[in-house]
Amino acid sequence: MGCELFDRGGSRRAIVRLSRSLGLPEQLNDPCGLALRVPDAYGEGRHQDFLLVTSGRPPLARHLLRPSSGFSARPYSSLLPYRIGGQVMLVGAEAADPPPGPGVAELRSREHADLSFVITLASLGGVWRKVARLDITRRLPAAETEALRFNPAHSGAGIEPTGFLNDLRPLAYRGSQEGRRDRERAVPAFKPGNRRASDTTEAPEMPDDIREQLIKHLTDVHSIEEQALTQMRRAPEIAGDPELAAVFERHLVETERHESLVRGRLEAHGAEPSTIKDIAGKAGGVGMLLFAQFNPDTPGKLVNHAFSYEHMEVAAYELLARVAERAGDAETVAVAREIAAEEREMARRLEENFDRAVAASLRDQDPDDLDEQLNSYLADAHAIEEQSIALLQGGQRIVEEPGAAALFEEHLAQTREQASRVKARLEERGSSPSRIKDIGMRLGGFNVGAFFGVQPDTPAKLAGFAYAFEHLEVAGYEQLKRVAERAGDDETAALAASLADEERVTADRLGGLWDSAVEEALAQQGISG
Repeated sequence: MGCELFDRGGSRRAIVRLSRSLGLPEQLNDPCGLALRVPDAYGEGRHQDFLLVTSGRPPLARHLLRPSSGFSARPYSSLLPYRIGGQVMLVGAEAADPPPGPGVAELRSREHADLSFVITLASLGGVWRKVARLDITRRLPAAETEALRFNPAHSGAGIEPTGFLNDLRPLAYRGSQEGRRDRERAVPAFKPGNRRASDTTEAPEMPDDIREQLIKHLTDVHSIEEQALTQMRRAPEIAGDPELAAVFERHLVETERHESLVRGRLEAHGAEPSTIKDIAGKAGGVGMLLFAQFNPDTPGKLVNHAFSYEHMEVAAYELLARVAERAGDAETVAVAREIAAEEREMARRLEENFDRAVAASLRDQDPDDLDEQLNSYLADAHAIEEQSIALLQGGQRIVEEPGAAALFEEHLAQTREQASRVKARLEERGSSPSRIKDIGMRLGGFNVGAFFGVQPDTPAKLAGFAYAFEHLEVAGYEQLKRVAERAGDDETAALAASLADEERVTADRLGGLWDSAVEEALAQQGISG
C-alpha cells in the first residue's frame, strides 16, 4: 500500500464521531458523517483523521453527498482525494451491519454503539478495496469529548490530502475549532474496538433574537458565494464554447465582489464567515462541476445547473433581505437587493445562451444519432420530474406555512402528470426512462439545494430549494425543446415548451411566498422582528 497506517496491520485504538451533516429535520434523510481518528498514529499528538460522509459507490457518485436514512444505510466517502502510497485515492467506509442502522435519537440513548464498518480505499475510477475493520463500542467521557477537534489536515506517513482538499487545509484547521458551536447536529461519537466512543455536543440552541438569525443568513449566503466562486473559476475550462466561457468569466468578477460585500456585512456585525459552511460550499462546487463534466453533454449540464444555482442565490438574497428588514439593517437590505439583481442578470445571460449550450453539447455527436440524443434528453427530463416528486413529497411532510403547503400539494399532482407525459412521449418514440439518468439527476438535484438544509428555518429553506429546482426544470425543458427542433420532432418540442411554461408559473408562485415563509420560519423559532 505504501503507507504506514494500512501496511502495519494489527489492532489500533481509534475514535469516531457520527453526525447528521446538514442538520435537516430528523424525519428527512440527511447525509450522515463519520469522523475517524487514529490517535498518536505517527507519534505522540500526531493523529490521523478522516472525515467521511454518506455518498455512492460509482466513480462520479463517490464525490457527492447522498442523504441516508441511518448510519448503516449507505457507503461513506471522503469525497475529495488523498495521495496514499503515491496513488491518488479516496477513503471510504461500508457498514458491516444490516441497513439502515440506528438514527440520531437511538444513538443518543446508547451507552455502547455496537456498530461495525469496513474501511475501504479506491482510486478515482477504480473499485473499492477493503483495508481495515472498524468496531465501534463504548463512549468517551464527556471531558474527552469536549476536547475533540477532528481536522483533515491531521495526516502523515504516506497519506496526504491532495488537489482541492489540500487547498482547504488552512480553512479546515480553523473550521475544526468552530465545529462544536456552528456545525451539524451531531450524535454520539464512539471509540471502536479496544477503541471506545465518545459523546458529542448537543445541537446549538436556536437563535433567540433577530440579529443572530441575520448573522446565520449572512454566513449562509457567504458559503453560497464560495461555492459559486469554485464553479465560476473552473466553468470556463469545460464550457465547450468561447462565448459561454466569457459569460462565466464575467460573472466570476461579479461573484468575487459579492463575496466581499457579504463579508463586509458580517464584519459590520462583529461576525465572520463560517469556515465549515465555506468548506462545504467549495466542496459542493467541485461536485457540481464533476457532475457536469462526467456527462456527454457537458456544456448543457453546466449551463442548466448554473441557471438553477443563480436562482438559488436569488432565493437566498430575497430571504436575507427580508430578515435584514426585520432586523432594521438597511445596509444589508441594500446589499442583498443589489446582489439579487446581479444574480438575476446572470441567469438572464445564461438563458440567452441555451441555444449555444445545446450546439456545444451536440457538436461532437454523430448527426445520425440525433434521435438517440433526443431520447437521452427526454430521459433526463423524466429523471428531473421523478426527483421533483420526491422533493415535493418530503416538503409536504414538514412544511407548515399554509401557502407553501397548498402550493406543494397542487404542484405534486401536476408534477406526477408531467412525468407521465414525458414517459408517454418516450414510449411513443420507442424508448423508456433510464434508471441511470434518474440516479444522476437525483444527485445533481440534491447538490443544487444542499445549503438550504443547513438552517433550521424550514419554510424559508423549502421555498428557496423548490424555487431553484423549478428553474433546473425550466432549463432542462428549454434545452430539450431545442434538441427536439433539431431532430424535427415538433410534438416533443411542443411538449417541452408547454412544460417549461408550467414550471415558470410555479417558480413565480414560489417567489411570492418569500414574506410568509420568513415570517413562519422566524415564528417557529420564537423570533420577532
